[in-house]
Amino acid sequence: MSSEQKTTYVLNLRVAKFAPRYRRTERMISAIRNQVARYTKTKPSEIKISERLNNLIWSRGGRGYFPKIRVVAEKDEDNIITVKLPEEIQVMEAKTSNMKAETEAKDTSGSVINDSKPSEELPKIVDAAPESGSSIKQNPET
Repeated sequence: MSSEQKTTYVLNLRVAKFAPRYRRTERMISAIRNQVARYTKTKPSEIKISERLNNLIWSRGGRGYFPKIRVVAEKDEDNIITVKLPEEIQVMEAKTSNMKAETEAKDTSGSVINDSKPSEELPKIVDAAPESGSSIKQNPET
């Protein structure tokens, strides 16, 4: 993998089925690291798992497991490989394209052109007289 290259893998995680029930999720994490390390010819210690992927794996608790999972591996300049879900990549690409569109939409003054509705003013607070039975004293001037 060259610098900033993305590769999609479908990982077989059935190995976790043979681990004790209370360690299946931990075994899935190590299986992801080991398989991506084998495919990318790196060490498992150089692989980071994204937070969303980790949350997805742990969503079934410590006992549940996924038989297969599709992931995207990205290698950065420091030779650290980040394993993410494919949806994360699509979201990140959409954000960068939106940022490019906003920079192109800037007018000469440097402000961003906003096509949305102008912000509405907040309603004014009107002081209402308290109920007659309350213990608050009324101001005679009102």
